Parts: sequence; C-alpha cells; structure tokens
Amino acid sequence: GRTKDHLRQHLNTRHNPNPTVYCCKECSYQSKDRGMMKRHSFIHMDDKDINFHHCDFCNYKAKSRNEVTSHFKRIHVPKPKEIIKWHVCDQCGLQFRQKWHLKRHMRSHEDPGRTTSIDPKEVKKVQLLPLLILHKEKRLPRKSSAYA
Repeated sequence: GRTKDHLRQHLNTRHNPNPTVYCCKECSYQSKDRGMMKRHSFIHMDDKDINFHHCDFCNYKAKSRNEVTSHFKRIHVPKPKEIIKWHVCDQCGLQFRQKWHLKRHMRSHEDPGRTTSIDPKEVKKVQLLPLLILHKEKRLPRKSSAYA
C-alpha cells in the first residue's frame, strides 16, 4: 500500500515548484524521484556489493523487492487462461506471455540460422510439441528401424 513517504515523494515530484533534485555522485544523472535515483545507483555498483532480494519459490534474484514481486506474480501465481494477454508471432503463430519474449523470438525469423531458447513457462504448451519434433529432426540422425 501507499505510505506517508510515498505521498511526500509524490508531492515533491509532481506539485512542488522547487522540487528536491537527487544527483548521482558517479555521473550526470539527476532525478526528482528518490526511488529512481536508488535504482540508477545500482549501475555503478558491483554485484557483490548489492543486497539482492530473492524469490521464495525459485532461484530468481533481483536488485529491488518490486522486481521480485513482479516476477512472483508473473511466474508463480496461476492465471486463468482467458486473462493472459498472449503476444502472437505473425509469421508462425507462436504465442508468448511477454512482449520481449516475442521480440527475441522474431530474431529467429530474421536470421534462420540463429536459434533462440524458448522458455516453456512463457509459451502455450500445445505449441511446444511441433517445435520439439522439428528440433529432434534437425539435431538427431534418423535411426533405421528393423521393423519399418
């Protein structure tokens, strides 16, 4: 929920004629939003110096608690199929939960020699079987069968 600190920050960034401006000590980045400045500061830090937040259900980790919460809702909370907005490839019909997965997939159409990994959690499962068959045909030599 919202807190007094959120309200104070909102009033400073949106309604104050002379808002507090936070300046990065490492570069020229500036922001009126303290949270944005904190997120920006991570780009100047080594991973070993960052106190990562971890998902309780898998090995996912992120620099902010909000990122872990978003990950949890997206990956671990079941959703009725009808409310998931699927992003559909207009070339092959493959459907993805996230737009960036579709964009990554589209590169495989631009460069047919390129392979892109597909996360089974992000694709409708019924679509994976034909891809698996195609993948096996490309990678494995056909075995001759004595019964064929």
